[in-house]
Parts: sequence; C-alpha cells; structure tokens
Amino acid sequence: MRAPIATKRIAIVAARNEADRIGATIDALRAASPGIAVVVADDASEDGTADVALRAGAEVVSRGRPHGKGGNVTAACEAALGGAGTMDTFLLCDGDLGETAGRLLPLIEAVESNDCDLAIAAFAQRVGGGVGAAKGFGRWAIRSLGGYEALEPLSGQRAMRATTLRSLLPFARGYGMEVGMTIDAVRAGYRLREYEVDLSHRATGRSLAGFAHRARQLGGPEVQRLELAGDRVAALQGVPPDVKIDALKGFSAAAASSGAVGLFHVVGVTPEAQNLQMCLKGKKPKAKFVITPKMVQEAEERLWTTKGDTVDMVTVGCPHFSFEEFIELAQLIEGRHVHDTVAFWAYTSRAIYGWLENCRLLKALTKAGVMVLTDGCPLQYPKKSWSFSSAFSNSVKFVNYCYSQTGLPVGYGSLADCVESAVRGKICRGRSSWR
Repeated sequence: MRAPIATKRIAIVAARNEADRIGATIDALRAASPGIAVVVADDASEDGTADVALRAGAEVVSRGRPHGKGGNVTAACEAALGGAGTMDTFLLCDGDLGETAGRLLPLIEAVESNDCDLAIAAFAQRVGGGVGAAKGFGRWAIRSLGGYEALEPLSGQRAMRATTLRSLLPFARGYGMEVGMTIDAVRAGYRLREYEVDLSHRATGRSLAGFAHRARQLGGPEVQRLELAGDRVAALQGVPPDVKIDALKGFSAAAASSGAVGLFHVVGVTPEAQNLQMCLKGKKPKAKFVITPKMVQEAEERLWTTKGDTVDMVTVGCPHFSFEEFIELAQLIEGRHVHDTVAFWAYTSRAIYGWLENCRLLKALTKAGVMVLTDGCPLQYPKKSWSFSSAFSNSVKFVNYCYSQTGLPVGYGSLADCVESAVRGKICRGRSSWR
C-alpha cells in the first residue's frame, strides 16, 4: 500500500501598516492549523508591521518600497512556491483579520477534500459602508469576462493548491488582484466555490474611499513645482513609486498648462528614470530646488480667482476621467444629490462611458445629478450660452485656463471638495495637503 503523500499548508498574509493586528492574525492562523507556515507579504509598511510579524514567528517578504497589494503578494507567493510541493495548500488572507483569521480553516479543508479548486470566503457580516459600487463593478467584470456570478468579488481570503496558485501568477498589480484572479481561474476551468465565514477587518479596507486612499494621489498644487523648471527638463524626486496612472495623467496635464514644460522625469516611476543618474546621464543638474509647504500653499492660492463661496458650476474630467475615478466619484456622491442651483459636469471617453452604462454606474451618477459628457472638455463648449457666476474643479489644467479664456472666476479643490460643493450649493474646501 502506497503511503499518502505528505503535504503542508502555507498562509500568505497581505499587510501594509497593520502592526496593531498582524500579530493576532498570525497567532489565530497557527492556533487553527498547527504547523502552518506563515509568510507575511509586507508592502513596505512604515509602522513596524514587519518587526511584529517576525517576532510572531512568521517569515516576511518585503522589497523595501511599496509595490501595491498584487505585486507584493505575487512576490511572496513566488518565494513560498520555491520550496512547496504540488499538493501543498496555500491560504491567502489579509493582515487585518486579527483573531478571526482562524475561522478560515474551512477554506483549506474544502480544497484538501477536493470540494473545489479555489475556495473563497464571503463575509457573513458586512463591515463598514460604501462598498456597493465597487462590489457591483467587481461582479460585473467577473460576469462579463468570465461568465461567473461572484457573491464576494473583492474578498482576499482564498485557498488553493500550489499548482493552482502557480498557474494564476502573477496577480494584477494593486487592489484589483482578487477580481483578476477570479477571472483567470474561471477561464482556466478551475472549480470555484464561496463559503460564508464570520470575519472582521478594518472598515475602510474595502470601501471605495479605501480604494481612493490607496491610490496615493499625486497632483494638485504639487504640480506648481514645475513652474521653477520653465522650459527646462525637470527630474522629480520623492514621488511615491506606486503612484497611479490617473495621478500621473492629471500631473502631466497640469504641468503642460502651467508654463512651457514639455518633458519631465519622475525618478523611480517613469521607465527612463529608474534613478537620478539615468536622468542626468553623467552630467550635473543646472539647478536644484527643495519644495517647502509654504511654496505649495502659495501655488494653490494662485489658482483661485473666485471670491466668496458662490458656485453654480462644478466640472471634473479634464483630462478625461478613468473608470477608477468614476468609482471614487460614485462613492463620494452615493445617497446624495447635486444642488438644484449647480451644474455638475464629468468628462470622459466614449469607451469609459460604455463601461459606465454596462455596469450601471452611469444610471447611479445621473440619478445623483451628475451629467457625464464625452469627447470634449468644458472649455470647448459655447461660452456665450453659459450663465454661470463661479466654477469649481479638481483639475489644475481647467483652473489655469478657465478664467483667462472665459472670464469665469474659478476655485480649486479635491474631488471630495467638488462633490461637497456641488451637493451643498456653495464652495466647501477640505484640509489642503500643505497644511
């Protein structure tokens, strides 16, 4: 009689700044499954998460700078797979589960009993609020691209064999890895099953505000540093390496509208500028500038041409909004409505407009009073028909051009400020980044 093949269990725990909960998460996993190997995928935490994990006896995989959840979990999985057998079972989970992480054992058992190839935890209780639009989009994407009706499309708590995991790598970078993983698994013919588990986690971890917070937005008044460059090529240092493409898009548009900037490098972000030496090509910089909070404050104040708090036009999408930006907008305005005295315009491409229609976000935004327009920007529309007295926008590009081209006073703020101003019918400003 052949002896059964010895297998082991490996938990990959995704974490960023979870020092207060990672220890409890590791302890709970080990209590539920003695002998399980725990690997923490630490996304360059700044609060000592890695140290806490090491003291708790876990192995830590960290690459020194943020790569986003998908990128860092991929690295941890690849490291763990190096010494894993084909029948070993992997559990992926989030580091903020605390003591409830021990309740994930049924996922492992489901895979080991051959009940399914990919077991996914569905939260028995909803923690926090505002995730309806994000979850709805996740379900739509999985249904459209994979033909599978997901109950919990955003759940990061999953179990599978090593062979399954290896075939699904690499994961999508950032916080879309779960949706991408599900689509890839369905297309590969794996059997998926969702199990209701009583778990708890940080309320903001899966909210749309959480998605926006993780984006590490770059732009706004920071772009005014390029005024110092004039028509020279600037090399920017200190920008987060995991900055999102939408942030770079807005930054580039604002830079082009602020003066004669035709080209700039973002050190550690843009591919031709992996380090400062690649930008300089052996030469010395002609000038160096250190940006201070006072400089940023002055740059932001220069954008304002409106006085008081009057506003009857709010516009976003200059340059065109992406789908991710519309998700943030939908979350901010969920359950609210634009004031009767305000026109709220959001500009995008026809392709994104089609996506909004398909996943019903367009209907939700229209119901809230947001007008979504395509193939243009507000400054292209006939100004003679405008009857507005004051505008507000989150676009530095629009703010730079609006007053000079139309004479319409304008104010600048974040997307959250835009929504609050549109709903209240008066300019509302949150805390600026330089304060």
